[in-house]
Amino acid sequence: VFDNQLASQVVEHLWDDPDEFLDAGQSVSRDDFGAVSRVPVHAPQPNGHFENSAIGLMKRFNLRGILHTLTRVLLFTRGSRSWTYGREMLSAGIGTARPLAMVEDRLGPFRFRSFVLTDQVEGTPLPEFLANTALNSLELDRLAGQFARIWHTLGDLRIVHGAMHASNFVVTPQGKLNLINLDGTWRHWFDLT
Repeated sequence: VFDNQLASQVVEHLWDDPDEFLDAGQSVSRDDFGAVSRVPVHAPQPNGHFENSAIGLMKRFNLRGILHTLTRVLLFTRGSRSWTYGREMLSAGIGTARPLAMVEDRLGPFRFRSFVLTDQVEGTPLPEFLANTALNSLELDRLAGQFARIWHTLGDLRIVHGAMHASNFVVTPQGKLNLINLDGTWRHWFDLT
């Protein structure tokens, strides 16, 4: 699936070979669990290069072994959770990276690796922001209020982030708090749970 704002040339590159698209980007991290690269999200120039292009983050989520694979092949992939919950959070007013595309390796109903492409959120991780920024009590209250709105909105939606620690919050240059890394997100289907 993909966002209609994503350039068709990028969609074609992504669909042809998501691994190649990821590898062609600037690697951010890579391990047995997956990989993250910065990649262009606008159409290439006439010469085929992506100069002056907006940057997105492309993530690949690998399965971790035979037992891990067998217990998850029928569940939502981490890529699909990032796509679904990212779009839902944006609709609910929670700042996060806009999901632009999602690809799954599938065999019928069985799901294996997945990829998600999102906008890159520009800003400073919350721990670094708090350590390096002198905030008066009004500014700190404003930041805490944003966190409280995110927390309550997630509660209203019955959404659990899965890794809600300070480094998964980014403060944008405009001072807006954004929640990132949604691949561990899931939903409670009942208020009781």
